Amino acid sequence: LLRSNGVPVYNFCVAVDDALMGITTVARAEEHLTNTIRQVLVLEALGFNMPEYAHCSLILGEDRSKLSKRHGATSCNQFREQGFLPDAMINYLALLGWNDGTDKDIYTRDELIASFDLNRVTPSPAMFDMQKLKWINGQHLRSLKKDEFQSLMAEAMMREKVIDQADEAFLDHVAGMVQEKCDLVNDANTILKTVLDYQLEETSKTEEAKSILGDDFKALADKIVEEFNSNAIPTTPSPSFSEDFKNWVNKLGKSTGRKGKRLFMPVRLALTGNLAGPDIGAQIMTLGMAEKAQANFVDMKTRIEALKKFVNENAEMISSAAANVDTSSGKAVSDEMLSQKIIETIAKLAPPQQRIVLQQAESLLKETSGSDAAQAPAARASSDGRVLDRSGNVEPVTRLDIRVGKIVSCEKHPDADALYLEQIDVGDAEGPRQVISGLANFIPLEEMQGRLVTVLCNLKPVKMRGIMSSGMVLCGSNEDHTKVELLEPPEGAVPGEHLMLESFGVMKPTPDDAVLKSKSQQGVWKMVAPDMRLNSKGEATYNGKMFTTSSGALTCKTLRDCNIG
Repeated sequence: LLRSNGVPVYNFCVAVDDALMGITTVARAEEHLTNTIRQVLVLEALGFNMPEYAHCSLILGEDRSKLSKRHGATSCNQFREQGFLPDAMINYLALLGWNDGTDKDIYTRDELIASFDLNRVTPSPAMFDMQKLKWINGQHLRSLKKDEFQSLMAEAMMREKVIDQADEAFLDHVAGMVQEKCDLVNDANTILKTVLDYQLEETSKTEEAKSILGDDFKALADKIVEEFNSNAIPTTPSPSFSEDFKNWVNKLGKSTGRKGKRLFMPVRLALTGNLAGPDIGAQIMTLGMAEKAQANFVDMKTRIEALKKFVNENAEMISSAAANVDTSSGKAVSDEMLSQKIIETIAKLAPPQQRIVLQQAESLLKETSGSDAAQAPAARASSDGRVLDRSGNVEPVTRLDIRVGKIVSCEKHPDADALYLEQIDVGDAEGPRQVISGLANFIPLEEMQGRLVTVLCNLKPVKMRGIMSSGMVLCGSNEDHTKVELLEPPEGAVPGEHLMLESFGVMKPTPDDAVLKSKSQQGVWKMVAPDMRLNSKGEATYNGKMFTTSSGALTCKTLRDCNIG
């Protein structure tokens, strides 16, 4: 019990300490299993009551080895300096090896205290996933009141010397501009530095910029320079700045014959030097306030001079970009061969799809009242063949990869009672993909096996309770989400086939949208989902247009006039 120097050993000290404090339950790592018998003997010898012992599995790093300092930050202060919130850390750490039986991920401290039960601690080792921690931190960060976020942001910006003066008006504006885009407090520093800088030269060398430069960028840039020199561009901060800037952009669009993406993307490139980031007007207003915060920034006058210099000195590069822009939407078809091409194409469709095409053609004929079909406006398409909306943007629904799938196997998620772990054949060459769905409370396990389902395949893969999920099974649900049914393809539909949408054709995204990874891409489903509904017959629609497979429409068994998700 005592070392040679008279100091008591650990197992004696900890046992006595627990007893004197009245400890009833001890929860600790499995590494202490071997200590337990010694501590029990000490307690028995001294006549103390025995606490209950619980031993948890170790936490592993992403390489599946024991978590150690080589895996990253090792102190609370390091995590704080990286931009993590205390509540987010507590939330995440509580989920390492524990869950409450639901698919919930975000908890307040009070919710964790109310929900925690040792019986729900899992025996398998948990993996410390930094990406999941950042995601949880982002959820907590975005739920903060604006003034709470602003205070944290100001501290980080002053610490990193992004600004030298904590000007309240500037910080209030920046907080509103960046809060929704931050996963870490320090992300605000990165975003603001980008806003204050002007990297036109570097951005122009990217692949994404080539199509913008090739779409007569010089003409638009010259017009922006002209507008700035005549003081037409709002640059002075004011309560009406946002509205004033929008009005200027709209007028610019009318005067140049541009709208939608053809207008906003080159304006963004010209004024901010980037192709992504916060609202353009919010960025320009930031420049007008930056001086009071004593921040280093490239002002509007300097930007306009750099823009003018860029288009004049890079005429050859811009011309080359224009030459490489593909303005066709497929192989050119002459007017003489158009009818034959239509017949050949429609002949390849299944009968249900042919009927949809026929209905659309008959409807178009009625609208034109028998006038020359050549007078009717042709469907608009982008350079890669995708359908465009009225503003010239790619229709978001056409960026989704929705396919027929067949459930090969299904089992309960080992760590969440409300979740199913499914292997679904969606036609991938690699075989069935793993998808996790929250259907365990709605559909019996035995009814899931072998079912045809509808799967959204190009969402960014995410971990759900420690297991990767690569897709989402689409379902119908009533308004209060108390009744959920699978959105089922008809009998005869083939696993792996892409859905067809009335007037849009086959829903097959381009390689760029094979996985919706970027923040803008991840917003596609959020844009589309509110307009996906079941009609009065229980058939799946988007904005009233029907989804079909090679064998007909997709339906839910009993649900009608409700949401799809």
